[in-house]
Amino acid sequence: RVDTAIEAWMDGLLHSDHRDELIGAFREKLHNPDLSYESQDACNVIRPRFLAAAQARSLAGASRLLLSAIAKAERAIVGNRDRLLEKLGAFNALEHRLLDIPVRLGRTDVSVRLDATAVAGGWGFFELNGAIPGGIEIVNELSVLFQESDLFAQVAGRVPLRAFDLRRATCASLLAAWRDWGGEGTPTVALVDWIGDAPLIGEFRIFTRWMSEIGVDCHLVDPRDLEISGDRLTAQGRAIDVVYRRLTLMDMLARPAETDILITTAERGLACIIDPFQASVLDRKALFALLTDPEIDLGLSAAERENAARCLPWTRLVRDGAATMPDGSTGSLLEWCRRAREGLILKPNHDLGGHGVPLGWR
Repeated sequence: RVDTAIEAWMDGLLHSDHRDELIGAFREKLHNPDLSYESQDACNVIRPRFLAAAQARSLAGASRLLLSAIAKAERAIVGNRDRLLEKLGAFNALEHRLLDIPVRLGRTDVSVRLDATAVAGGWGFFELNGAIPGGIEIVNELSVLFQESDLFAQVAGRVPLRAFDLRRATCASLLAAWRDWGGEGTPTVALVDWIGDAPLIGEFRIFTRWMSEIGVDCHLVDPRDLEISGDRLTAQGRAIDVVYRRLTLMDMLARPAETDILITTAERGLACIIDPFQASVLDRKALFALLTDPEIDLGLSAAERENAARCLPWTRLVRDGAATMPDGSTGSLLEWCRRAREGLILKPNHDLGGHGVPLGWR
């Protein structure tokens, strides 16, 4: 039971004969540069989050259905760009160029993150972080940090505990994509981002360590250090097989001259790029609008449609015109938004980091 695990953890933490030393040791481990974002500690709570086994199974089931629906939506959008792309908002010429690049992978969403919260009767997903999201490596290292404590073993003696192994899943996903792309043997991997000022540089160091531990040569590479030599992508004198692209599409749109070599690499098929640029359609908040609009046919199964309706927030791209409302009726979207303002959140369609998000009740 979750409440038993929480009670056992807090009892062990607060009633220890060495309470101050125990708390101090946790704080010291949590205050680790590799476990921070823009110099802020990623975790300031000295307790892991516990889920009941039934909760975990429920979350996994809802996630699988939603990820399946998202994959179908992406294929439908890319395959019917003349009909569906504009429903995601405006795309510029560079973004259309990215969508034109053929994909050699069975699926483009190699690594995505769904953010969820427990709600009455199940789960509510409020954000999709597509195309190589941040945070996965840090979360796993925090999990390991808690598991390695004597307190974890003490709680596990009262309540059976099992942790999620995000390290294994992440590494396996990348290597499976490499083989799916047509690669053989062990690849040389370049994690590509603005290495000098990347806010998640600690997470990048964690990832290169993970790769090293399974025998994969992995290097942190700034996109300005990439070169094309003949029919190979190289960096710092090394041939690169896999690009683990941590550059966001917004980074590339802001500095196209410095990132064009990645696009050329993808167009010529010189390296396996994860996630492929076609996954850029997953960066739009309006994707939830397609998934929650009964008027749009994305080829979803009945179970996928039902799950999306239950788990996703009703979402629409704010435009002047008619739309299907939460109750299924049709009416003026802007008029309805004015009336229902206090129950709405307005998000930029293509942004990250929580920027520019007005809350309607304010």
